[in-house]
Amino acid sequence: MPIIGGSGRELVSTGPTLGWTEDIQDGPVFRPTEAEFRDPFAYLEKIRAEAASFGICKIIPPVRPAVSAGLVLKEKDFKFTTNVQYLGVHKPDRKIAKSSKKNVFYRSGKVYNLNTFQKMANQEMSKKFGCAGNLPRKVVEKEYWREVLKEDSRRVEYGSDLDASGFAPSTDCPMARSKWNLKEFAKTSSSSLSHIGERIPGVTDPMLYCGMMFSQFAWHVEDCFLNSINYHHQGSPKLWYGVPSSDALKFDQVTYKHVFNKEGAKKGGLDVAGATGKDPKDLQRREDEAAMHFIKKTTMFPPSILLENGVKVCRILQQPGEFVVTFPQAYHGGFSTGFNVGEAVNFASTDWFNFGVSAEKRYQRLRLAPVVSLEELTSAELDRRRAAAKREAAAPAEGSAAAAAAAAAVPDPLVAVWRHKVQELLEAVNFLKPAIVVGTYQGAMSPTNCEVCSKLCYLSVFVGRKFGPGCLDCAMGAARAKGARGKLQGTLYINPKLKENTEFLNAVRPSSGGAESDSFSKILSLIDSHLTTRDVTDIDVPKKARSRRPSHCLPRPRQAFSSAPPQHVDPLQGPLVQVCPQTPPAEASSDSLTCDLVDPLVEHMVAEPLEPQTLDEVLGSSITITNPL
Repeated sequence: MPIIGGSGRELVSTGPTLGWTEDIQDGPVFRPTEAEFRDPFAYLEKIRAEAASFGICKIIPPVRPAVSAGLVLKEKDFKFTTNVQYLGVHKPDRKIAKSSKKNVFYRSGKVYNLNTFQKMANQEMSKKFGCAGNLPRKVVEKEYWREVLKEDSRRVEYGSDLDASGFAPSTDCPMARSKWNLKEFAKTSSSSLSHIGERIPGVTDPMLYCGMMFSQFAWHVEDCFLNSINYHHQGSPKLWYGVPSSDALKFDQVTYKHVFNKEGAKKGGLDVAGATGKDPKDLQRREDEAAMHFIKKTTMFPPSILLENGVKVCRILQQPGEFVVTFPQAYHGGFSTGFNVGEAVNFASTDWFNFGVSAEKRYQRLRLAPVVSLEELTSAELDRRRAAAKREAAAPAEGSAAAAAAAAAVPDPLVAVWRHKVQELLEAVNFLKPAIVVGTYQGAMSPTNCEVCSKLCYLSVFVGRKFGPGCLDCAMGAARAKGARGKLQGTLYINPKLKENTEFLNAVRPSSGGAESDSFSKILSLIDSHLTTRDVTDIDVPKKARSRRPSHCLPRPRQAFSSAPPQHVDPLQGPLVQVCPQTPPAEASSDSLTCDLVDPLVEHMVAEPLEPQTLDEVLGSSITITNPL
């Protein structure tokens, strides 16, 4: 029974007991020394093995800010618009009109400055708890989940994804002078995102978050499975839940069945081989379908669902002045316990490259434009290490010592991604037998989106008469759809960076006679047989050959490939073996260039390039989905 006051108002929610909240283990907490704090990326690598096994961790720094974020933002006359979040339960099979005010996760809110938002937030907290202020974690956590599980719940406001920073000028504050200042964190040379030339809010530049009691950040992984770091500037604590990458696919499977109420899993547990127990592709489809909902960051549900199905979950209570770090492909979500101000940004550790290929493949299957190009970042990282090795080789030291140092400086994840890309290219060349162009790009190099799956292509792009520009996967899918091996007429443009960095890896990682050495030798032979120094600034590509990133990212300029008129040669035999000319015979039917598409990556490709889809178009209405205990 609820406890009722003299006015007839319910004083304490009694509802579900929520005993599972005591079953969640605490996440790891680290306290670096001042010496360790000087190099954030070295420290994160030191704690990575332990911290990543939880998905998230808390770091308590040895220094404190001298200037509050409130004063910094007041000086900037900072104002923002909030989003409105409805916390109540929504049944997935209930259709909701876009104009409906109930159970919609985001709606445009009011305009505030920090003082007026704090006043509103404190008033709402006083209505709930009698006064504003910090309360024990157990009290607020249980009240939050009771509120979420109500059929007719309250609404809250959240100032999220605000393009601003609460860090003071570096001359005024020891925290701002440190390398943990999030305004510079992603841009430091130790982060692979430093190679991105453009500004991407939230990815290369931090975003601010102004929360109130129960404002929530829904379950999600970071874009492209990147790392993230969040700093709590001031206010009430923020409560986080985290799931490690080792349980990420199990997370997708559990939510597919128990949150989205899909059929197909075995009673009493998950069928890890798919609905039939025999088809792994069906399992992957389920994981992708669940992941699509989480990419939009609109789904919040109790961690009890995960605990009951064997998914590892941890909890962190973040206080002002503390960092929370999330690791690649770690699901996380949570809520604010009262008014607070936080700041977050993405970064890419070396370990992220272990997850880059799987993230890239998932975005391809979902036909979503990624915020970063795995190929571009990998190539840029190798460029940086190649330049460092060149400088070291020029220093007064023995060449063998310099080579050994350079080899040690190339982490295995980078080499693994590069080897995968080389093998992928060799497979496509052998299958498609395209004309090949190797040359330099004109102007600034930037990736091009595949017109089918939206992948950001950097190392290679295939362009046909009625296809592309496209990635290798989609080009091969189009050819397979009609049994057109070697007949999908077109040109494969290969970035010369592929040669430069493959030669570098061959030099610093001596051949052991394995598959890696064999694939590197083959790609170098292929490129050498098609090298040209002539530049062509205008090539025949469709007008839509431009880089397409999500709407919150600034556009990149269209790239132009440098090339000479291509030789069409047997790609794996070299220029001595002449094959058919590049121009198809006049009597060739144009039908030979189109396909009845069946490959999953190209099933929607038609004569006209596929139009990009926004997440709203893919998912429809934004909804909050929860599941009662």
